[in-house]
Amino acid sequence: KGILEFLPAQLNAIQSGALTISGTYPNLTFDVPANQTNYKILYSGVIAVPNVSAGNGDDVVISFADIGTANYTVSGTIVSNITSSAAGLDSTLTWSIRGRTSSGFILHVRETGNYTQDVSFEYNLISK
Repeated sequence: KGILEFLPAQLNAIQSGALTISGTYPNLTFDVPANQTNYKILYSGVIAVPNVSAGNGDDVVISFADIGTANYTVSGTIVSNITSSAAGLDSTLTWSIRGRTSSGFILHVRETGNYTQDVSFEYNLISK
């Protein structure tokens, strides 16, 4: 069974902001601590990312209301805001995070080409 057969069941498992991992999936491996089976989305957001400098990249400080913990995983995606065929120029970006606190983190965005981007960063903070 492929990932597409797995996803509908997991998407249906999302209730009240919590994803419960359950069941057996022969081709998928979950690294879930024995004492942690429920992961909750603590916060979701979107932020416009300014045009990134070529080379070393740029930091974007992301702040939000205090969620009471810095023990979370950032799950995110860079979304192109360009609707033309030039949107491919926005695909030359990579990102990482550092400096997690209970009220923010630093998003580092690096570009591999020398283009002008029009992108946003959509993210979810998931409890560990």
